[in-house]
Amino acid sequence: MKLVKKTIAIVVNIDGTEITVHYREDGWLEGSCRGYRFWAVVADISIGCGIESGRVLMLDLRRDAKRGLIAYYQLGWFIRPNPLYFGIYFRILRALDTMPLQSELDKQANKTNTVA
Repeated sequence: MKLVKKTIAIVVNIDGTEITVHYREDGWLEGSCRGYRFWAVVADISIGCGIESGRVLMLDLRRDAKRGLIAYYQLGWFIRPNPLYFGIYFRILRALDTMPLQSELDKQANKTNTVA
């Protein structure tokens, strides 16, 4: 017997755009929106070093493997989003800022453990 952890899928609607976010057991958030992919780390509270002093401490936003990186933030900007991508960037940022607290996601993840 072994424990199998599942991810939790959360669907957020921002300005009519559906954004799917998966909470992974390692604490990362992974999601997609209109063909864009992103990975993020979100704090429970704003601690001043997130994007726009918010909860998002790390964000990796990509169009796809071929088109590459759109934005990369890790406690500071490495690659700022081009204004061409502001629409999708701000929607994803708003969705991430509305994520439940890490402790709540951990509780939900622990409930989804199954025995295989």
